Amino acid sequence: MAAAALGALATIAAHYGEGAPTAESGKSYAPPDLAAARPTGPVVWDGDLGSQYAAHRQDTSRNIDANRSMNAELERILDGAVDNTTQGRAAIGAIIAEVNTAMTALGKIEDTAAGRDLVVTTLGNALHRAGTVLGQGQAAATLTAERVAALADRYIQQARPTRPRRPRRATHPGMRGSGGPPRTRPSGQQGQWINEALQILRQHGYDTRQIDPADIAAIIQHESGGNPNAINLWDSNAAKGIPSKGLMQTIDPTFNSYSLPGHRDIWNPVDNIIAGVRYSIERYGSVSNVPGIVQMRSGGSYVGY
Repeated sequence: MAAAALGALATIAAHYGEGAPTAESGKSYAPPDLAAARPTGPVVWDGDLGSQYAAHRQDTSRNIDANRSMNAELERILDGAVDNTTQGRAAIGAIIAEVNTAMTALGKIEDTAAGRDLVVTTLGNALHRAGTVLGQGQAAATLTAERVAALADRYIQQARPTRPRRPRRATHPGMRGSGGPPRTRPSGQQGQWINEALQILRQHGYDTRQIDPADIAAIIQHESGGNPNAINLWDSNAAKGIPSKGLMQTIDPTFNSYSLPGHRDIWNPVDNIIAGVRYSIERYGSVSNVPGIVQMRSGGSYVGY
């Protein structure tokens, strides 16, 4: 039986070729595309950044589901082809692990003829390499070329990449004021925005030596993740039609009250910081007294301000 099994796997390898996929077969091996961390605040991401993150998250989920489905199908096919022993079950597990490793290394696969050939080749080669773990009683003849092709087709269909949606301006029933965020993200970096805001505040009489830029940065990170186009569309303020917006997640009435002349754009990161800092000083006495900052300094978790 073992000889027949290995012979069947050798036939598959001969049909699809041997060795790791190369550029000539469509795409070289690549490490898995690990998801980047997403800010934890209750915000909606708008523009290209948001659509790309959403698409990546969906692609990751689809790949996981496709691998699970393939694992279940391989286990079903091989279940009746091995001895119902510990050795037989271990053989199935080793084959599935070999296939998972090879398929994960492929990364994103396009639904094209070249993509299909790459999956078929990779799957066939993985099964061939896994054949070395088969012992007596294994009947790998069940893994025919047709079944390998069917598995590949099913995997491609289930793992088909998601096309990012075109960004749309965020809207909300009853939304007032400045509406949804811009389609594009402003140029510059968070540190530059904070420094510019502090310079403007200094010009308006604030003693910026008493304002720790690190505290501002911490509020920004927890409120918006550093995204000037962040908008909260599901809390109590959003229900009232005045969602929190921008780097420091201010609502329109608060922003309008604490913004400075010439800095009235809530979506402008510098303007948003100015209003957020002035509000913090007015309400809590200083930025360092914002509840979230106080909590973090004592080893607790950040809370909204």
